[in-house]
Amino acid sequence: MTDRFVAHITKQAIKERKAHQVYKEYLEFLSWLDSVSEELEYIIELGVDRGGNLWAMQQIAPHVSFIAVDSNIGKLYSEDYKQGTVFVNEKSADAALKIKKLYVPEKTLVFIDACHHYKFAKKDSQLYASKYQVFHDIYDDKKDNRIPKLFNEFKDKKEIIKEWGDKENHIVGIGVRLDPTYK
Repeated sequence: MTDRFVAHITKQAIKERKAHQVYKEYLEFLSWLDSVSEELEYIIELGVDRGGNLWAMQQIAPHVSFIAVDSNIGKLYSEDYKQGTVFVNEKSADAALKIKKLYVPEKTLVFIDACHHYKFAKKDSQLYASKYQVFHDIYDDKKDNRIPKLFNEFKDKKEIIKEWGDKENHIVGIGVRLDPTYK
């Protein structure tokens, strides 16, 4: 896809689809996703919220099968999303066993953006084994967000391959973990 198309999708996802993302880091993430999308057969999003990120990833990787997991997903059943998208209206931990047979981990990207407490994010990373795990809010160290702690643990193990954002100002950030099991 062209850089211009990715930039257009990024803007539309944030402005019209209400994706909770910072433009520059999100553009870089979607550009990276475009560069690896041919490796993927599945994308799972945990914590879909308003669906802006789900919609954007579907535009960037239209050949991929999507699974959307959120405990409040009922409002997303719409023709706006790729036909065949599996919507799971449950907490991510509860949904994990039910959808395990729907994807192949070594051909999967999981976007982890559900509960931001350390133990829940860590559990999601364990329950949803996949080649790529993408974490949102990797620099946002507010009291209730412990994604930075988990992300740094993966960084210490040299499992982080990409990260985008403003670390010095603690502004959200997006990072990619390459699970060593699927290198």
